[in-house]
Amino acid sequence: DGVVVRVASPPFKERDYKITKDTNGGIRVNGMAPWGQDGGMPRTSLELNVSLNGRALKLPAGATRNLYDPNVGSLVLLTPSTAVKHVLVAMMNGDGAGGYTVVWAFLNGAYVGRTVFVMF
Repeated sequence: DGVVVRVASPPFKERDYKITKDTNGGIRVNGMAPWGQDGGMPRTSLELNVSLNGRALKLPAGATRNLYDPNVGSLVLLTPSTAVKHVLVAMMNGDGAGGYTVVWAFLNGAYVGRTVFVMF
């Protein structure tokens, strides 16, 4: 229906981020706990590109901020109505105790926001 979603998982390069530890010794990436790890260093980053009817959507940095270790094979595209009008993109990422689900929402050709949660 004219929706193209591309997810990439390039290697996580520590030099591109400010890495610190919290008071419990957990890793912080640019001041935030990384989704996808349970206190450890991410292995891969997450890049998301979405286009509707050949037009690339501009996504804010917050769309993928602090999301790591994607499982590209878990990508699901949901179009509860006309795809160009309403699109949900979901993924289950990380593994083990660091596992999480993210859902990105698009409405009328624009990014609306994301929800990140743990299924268990």
